[in-house]
Amino acid sequence: MNRKKIFAHMLALVALAFGLLIVLPNLSTGTIQALPQMALTEFPWLAALVAVIALIYALRPPRVNWGVAFALIALLLAAQPMLQAFSVGAALDADMRAGLGDTYLESIAPAALERVQDARFSLLAAVGARHFTARAAVTVDVPFSETPQRTLRLDVYQPQIPPAAGDTYPAIVVVHGGSWRWLDKGGVFAPHNRYLASLGYVVFDIQYRFSTEAIWPAQLQDVQCAVAWVRAHAATYSIDPAQMALLGRSAGAHLALMAAYHDRQTPADPAECPSLMEQDTSVNAVIAIYPVTDMRMYESTPLSAITALLGGLNREVPAVYAAASPVEYVRDGLPPTLLIHGEMDNLVPTAHTELLYNLLSATDTPVARLYVPWARHGFDFLIGGLGTQIVQYDLDRFLAWVFYRQT
Repeated sequence: MNRKKIFAHMLALVALAFGLLIVLPNLSTGTIQALPQMALTEFPWLAALVAVIALIYALRPPRVNWGVAFALIALLLAAQPMLQAFSVGAALDADMRAGLGDTYLESIAPAALERVQDARFSLLAAVGARHFTARAAVTVDVPFSETPQRTLRLDVYQPQIPPAAGDTYPAIVVVHGGSWRWLDKGGVFAPHNRYLASLGYVVFDIQYRFSTEAIWPAQLQDVQCAVAWVRAHAATYSIDPAQMALLGRSAGAHLALMAAYHDRQTPADPAECPSLMEQDTSVNAVIAIYPVTDMRMYESTPLSAITALLGGLNREVPAVYAAASPVEYVRDGLPPTLLIHGEMDNLVPTAHTELLYNLLSATDTPVARLYVPWARHGFDFLIGGLGTQIVQYDLDRFLAWVFYRQT
């Protein structure tokens, strides 16, 4: 076999491997280890491009039949998310209307609707142009709580445009993920915070104590302390204290749901968070992206993240597992809720979102559920990916509906 045939076979095999990684479940449950596979899923056109190059090369005389076959299969596999993306938009539109009402878009003030992402897909969005060019005044490491373990801080992203209505802005409190025991505010999601600020929201990206520092409910107290602190400093940041939402991802989504649904948690020492003793901690809406909604469905083993957070196995402290589960607090009158999940998430199964959605649907709480067929856990980490573009379109409209709904 000459060099040309060897290269054609190798290139076709690489393209086939990329295609298989797109359609196969995660080969690793670790977020970092799964990143290459997630990147191929969110940017399948890269795999498709490799497949096209392999196909062209294999078709050149003398044709390499196996190379052609591998390249064609790879191209079909890579095309799957792109083909799904064209059809999923209608399903998500239907989900939003089912949850918020058939005329929810018509009820949004035009000034707010003008600011949202105008299309589900665009070339500029595919390279993250709007996120990376979004302008905001950023203040980092503002202390909001003095806990025995450490000082908790937050980053503030302030808009550089006037409010969509009135002279104050709505506020969004962002809670990061990381299995309740790692990661931090800002980081890879800082561009998304700037993007939200560019729409006219003041964003507060917060810290909370890790499970290695304090067990439950310290994390819930920290999130509620942050909400109370933001409300207490509304005038400083030109926000409307009656217009606040929570947004969380993974473990942060669990904490956001708990803070939105649960009654106030009093800290062990009121000195940790004076604002919590004085301010309301209610919010107007909550956005939960791939959330854990029932702690009893999560893996409970001696070394698992859930055991570290709750201080024991499920069989040892069942009441704690129940008390830390958002599904236990479902009732009428909860804040409007947007649930977002990737159907290929094997770290937090979609059963968590489905369970909470079904329970909320039996109440008068507005709830919308968005599933992205090819998306994996942490998919919105990749700015410009197919999943990020799709859900940003609806997330923008959900926030506009919550804060600028006309009666």
